[in-house]
Amino acid sequence: MDDCAKSKAEVAAERLAEIDPATRAKGIKMMIPMPGHRITDLDECRKGIMLSHQLIKGSDAIFLLTDSRESRWLPALLGALENKLVMTAALGFDSYVVMRHGIRGSQDRLGCYFCQDSASPIDTISGRTLDQQCTVSRPGLSMIASAIAVELMVSILQHPLKGLAPVSSAKSPMEPIPKEGSLLGVIPHQIRGFLGHFRELHLVGEASNCCCACSDNVLSSLQDSMVETIMSYLADENALNRSSGAARHEIGQEEGSHEDFCLL
Repeated sequence: MDDCAKSKAEVAAERLAEIDPATRAKGIKMMIPMPGHRITDLDECRKGIMLSHQLIKGSDAIFLLTDSRESRWLPALLGALENKLVMTAALGFDSYVVMRHGIRGSQDRLGCYFCQDSASPIDTISGRTLDQQCTVSRPGLSMIASAIAVELMVSILQHPLKGLAPVSSAKSPMEPIPKEGSLLGVIPHQIRGFLGHFRELHLVGEASNCCCACSDNVLSSLQDSMVETIMSYLADENALNRSSGAARHEIGQEEGSHEDFCLL
């Protein structure tokens, strides 16, 4: 069968086997339900949620390499629910971000991909051209970002605290590796690269109490009926914002009240 007739997941699994025959890889073609997108098949949506949960629960590390912001929400949410090591790599035309999501159990928990923009994701695909969807990028960008994501994960796994490893950095490559780092070097939180300037920035962001993916408010709402609650959030972004506390934050800004502000 020609590769053009196969899914990306299936082709990726085959390529991994070619590179390292000892690798056990399986490509799974599936739908990831997304906020802001109309649900046309309720049963298919439920299956997508349950399969996503099954795969994430059975994994030690998760890489989020999907093409849009909203497609990262469900895996980020489930990764936080199961307290897994989650890595995100997102691309623009000539820029990228690679980051690790914070894990519960740390006093100063790091933010996830959604913590700096806590509101529910919306549809960023419909009515946009390919270049507006950030699916057009410079030739080397995806390889650079994916390689950095793998190296970041390996550095985390070499630290005694694994996913709870504190952020470490060095101002110059000539500096010795700080004691907070791992055997392989520093462990940043976010790495943002810019090919237009061939530069890289290391940033740190705290977890948000109003995050739509990892806040305690949202995660605790999943305890009784996870699938149906998630489906209600997919169907109504306002429901997710109310649950996370982002809606209260917006009301407080409009009315000038400080009582409902969330700590961001």
